[in-house]
Amino acid sequence: MEIIDKYISREYLALKINYCRRLLDQLPKVKIHERMVDRTLRKRLIVGMQRYSPDSQVGIDLYAKMELREDIERELAVYEAMWNLYFRESIPEIEPMKIVRTLYTGSNTPVIMNKDYFVFRPLQSTTASL
Repeated sequence: MEIIDKYISREYLALKINYCRRLLDQLPKVKIHERMVDRTLRKRLIVGMQRYSPDSQVGIDLYAKMELREDIERELAVYEAMWNLYFRESIPEIEPMKIVRTLYTGSNTPVIMNKDYFVFRPLQSTTASL
């Protein structure tokens, strides 16, 4: 994160903080529980009241989500520290603007400008090849 020494606008910083908070609300809180069983250290991933083995596919997915959550928490801490340093006020709840991607052509039919709209398609000739 090389943005520490750069200026970030108030709106963008508030958007980043709100986005990180929403992601943290969606990600599960995963804890690692370690215990000794027969002189070996056993680990379990705990989500709520459920326990998962770290070797199972669910455990691998949860471990990845736990690492993602830690990264987002660190990023959020940096953004909140920047906010507190520059602005010293409560963080507003800012939503990103909704972009209108629908065009209405002459025949009043909606054309949605998405990824498929911008794909190059060669023109088809109207004359059939003989």
